[in-house]
Amino acid sequence: MTRIEAHLRRRALNLCEPVLQHTLAACSGDTSFPLHITPLSFYFASPIQVIASAGWSWCLGSAALGSVYKAASLLNSSQGNPLQRPGPLSWRPRGQDSSRMSEEVEVLSGNTLSEDVEKVVEKISNTTVEFRVPRVNCPEHIILVVDVCHEVGNTPYRLADGSKFSALYMVKRALTLFLQNKHAIDARHKFALVLLHNIPVWISDFTSDPQKIISDLELAEERPATTHCDLSLVFELIAHQISLPKCSNPSVVPPPYMYRTILIYGRSHCLPQFLHGKELFSHLIQSPHFVLDVLYTHESPSDNNKCEGIFDLLCGLDEGGWSYVLEVSRNATKLHNYFGTLLAHPFQRPVQKDLSYTLVPKD
Repeated sequence: MTRIEAHLRRRALNLCEPVLQHTLAACSGDTSFPLHITPLSFYFASPIQVIASAGWSWCLGSAALGSVYKAASLLNSSQGNPLQRPGPLSWRPRGQDSSRMSEEVEVLSGNTLSEDVEKVVEKISNTTVEFRVPRVNCPEHIILVVDVCHEVGNTPYRLADGSKFSALYMVKRALTLFLQNKHAIDARHKFALVLLHNIPVWISDFTSDPQKIISDLELAEERPATTHCDLSLVFELIAHQISLPKCSNPSVVPPPYMYRTILIYGRSHCLPQFLHGKELFSHLIQSPHFVLDVLYTHESPSDNNKCEGIFDLLCGLDEGGWSYVLEVSRNATKLHNYFGTLLAHPFQRPVQKDLSYTLVPKD
């Protein structure tokens, strides 16, 4: 089971009843039935591809259902094979110890499992998602927060031809494509750039010219990693730089523009924290016209780093369920795929647990 599949299961868990928790817990440790979720490649995505990608239907719990159906099929046909222990960054309920869960989970079989699966299907089918805002593509004001810290022992990205590039270099390349494609979709979008080291620095103010951001981004250099990362300072800076739009009826009237912050965090040994409180973060995230997305680029998870803990903490930033929290190790293709995923407008895209980019061959 890959880390993004594990993340989708974790996100689906937050909106489902305990019966889904136990069913998914029983299947989360077995790596023999991956979710068939293939990300659409946006390495050189055209606006047509991007627009098409934003049109997926709202099928609540599709990722979770696919996992449950495969789990039911596998467990009904198994002969008591023990479930494998989940690997790094694998699914587990928040706030519960994985060893304790393994003691509580019973491997269901036969009619018992079928009945539980039917209950899960019925529960998800009767669940609806209510949008906080109209589904319109109002202009976005996008704040790109790029972590420039370089930790000792960082491994480079290795491409198919054997060439190697630093993590910051690859992020620059992927961000360049993101900016160009986002501007091609709607020239009204504006962008700002923040570089994150020991403190966040506002580098470029909002502009509809992506080349200005690209030029400033090219000048960014890697800096030695710090011992801490204070997210309080990040959102304090953002809160003082922006003015959230006000609408008398935000669920009906679309705003003249909306804000989206894309946090690109690249450390594997430093847990981000709110050292000065979360008041300004909460103020921003509670606004229907502010969205936070996270892309976590990291080393391969191991006992020698804190990738799993960092990822769990970043997932916790999504308090309303509307954010995309993505993660990728040293895989250039997935890095570009995920920037392609972030091209979709926050007001028009599905929630992340329903995300499924699948290429279906023509008959």
